[in-house]
Amino acid sequence: LVLLAPTGAPRRHRLLRQAAGFVADIPLEDWRLVPVVAQAYLRAGPLRVWRTWRQGTAHDPLPLVPSVRAPSLVVVGRRDPVVARDFAEALARGLPGEGRVAWIEGAAHAAHFGRPDAFNGAVLDFVAGLPPADAHFPG
Repeated sequence: LVLLAPTGAPRRHRLLRQAAGFVADIPLEDWRLVPVVAQAYLRAGPLRVWRTWRQGTAHDPLPLVPSVRAPSLVVVGRRDPVVARDFAEALARGLPGEGRVAWIEGAAHAAHFGRPDAFNGAVLDFVAGLPPADAHFPG
């Protein structure tokens, strides 16, 4: 399981904090990301976007973490103004095995877009360190 820039830190005023983080993220991202995100939001429509944001603020992912059974990696850009560092680390600590955070230097929220080589490298390093598949699924 790879969690990229996971949001959902259970905090007061979560929606406002995330919105402020996304606004702060805009100048940190590659300008070529703007039409990609704009197209996705336009395709979804304002009502769906609002409902998704509202539902996301009511969801606390931390209690679900112990039920995860897959080896897991949390990937966050070092310059990400959306994802709280303590939240990313709490997620990683709760994940099975040696859940960990891979911090992508120079990346903001869309680390996979702004620093694809570093993101891919972190994921490949994680996968390379996994035991063989038959160790997870005997017989």
